[in-house]
Amino acid sequence: MIRPKLTVIFDRSAFHGERFDALRKSHLRQLTKNGVVVVHHTPAFLEETISMYEKPSNRDELRAQLPFILDICNGRWFLQPEEIWHLELVQNRGPEANVFLEGWRRRDTEARMRKGALDPAGWTELLQSLPLKDPERQKQKRQRELLVEMRGAIAVARKAPDFPKHEKPPAATDFIRRELDDWGKMFIAKHIRYHDTSRIFQMWSRNKLRYPFFTSFLEGLLYADWQALVEHGYFGRS
Repeated sequence: MIRPKLTVIFDRSAFHGERFDALRKSHLRQLTKNGVVVVHHTPAFLEETISMYEKPSNRDELRAQLPFILDICNGRWFLQPEEIWHLELVQNRGPEANVFLEGWRRRDTEARMRKGALDPAGWTELLQSLPLKDPERQKQKRQRELLVEMRGAIAVARKAPDFPKHEKPPAATDFIRRELDDWGKMFIAKHIRYHDTSRIFQMWSRNKLRYPFFTSFLEGLLYADWQALVEHGYFGRS
């Protein structure tokens, strides 16, 4: 009998404080070694991890965590979201798009991460490259601003006279289904590099299942937004 595998993608919050100690003492390393659990890493998770080095007070914690984090990844590293969106949407590869980083790039980056973080002489390469990271961080900031803008659009819609008041919060699936096209249109217009983003949007909106990564990405954002709105009692307000 073949035992089904569990695929895991970590968030930085899983390694905060005592959570890391719990993971280190668990059977996770052995489970990944045996292939029972498959761990993939995202660029955001890796970036947030190595950025700990920027503060000298975090470096000991990084040195303790980094080898474990790299060792448990028996799967692969994802490409940057923008790279995947380009493959899926602009190149129209859909589900055939390879969403993972090439093996040689991963091995090279991983070797430099281990050497830099653990080198007692200091991680000079990272510190010198910090100015080059500013454009990427600005891009992430713009994405967060877009999410705020989208949430504001929802708030405006709820103030319309014909919007039903005092209703129960919609189910997450209904909320996502209702908002998905609007969010997709805004996100494609602002984050997909192509001369005709309206065509890309039409192509995606007609067959969302063909573009699983982009669609799942938006669904995840919408779920987080729905959860925040429900937790703050936003639905049902007059």
